Amino acid sequence: MGAAKVLQEAGWHIRFMPAERFLHDKLFIFDNSTTIIGSHNLSKTAMMSSYNVSVKIESETFAQEANGSFWLRWMKAQTTKRPDDSTA
Repeated sequence: MGAAKVLQEAGWHIRFMPAERFLHDKLFIFDNSTTIIGSHNLSKTAMMSSYNVSVKIESETFAQEANGSFWLRWMKAQTTKRPDDSTA
């Protein structure tokens, strides 16, 4: 079972980027002031055996910009799985 399906069954709202785009960055916003953005997957394998980079930015202004960027992408994303993704 794909990760998206597991999350959907647990009640999460999942959206997918259109097939012509690939989204890999990760974005976390805490308390509307601290942002962590980067390429890390949240898995033991990613943390132990992959080269990725993430940065922590403590700025309310940046957090607001990042939040706006997230919602723009969310609105562009599709609510059904990508046609080429059999694992969703």
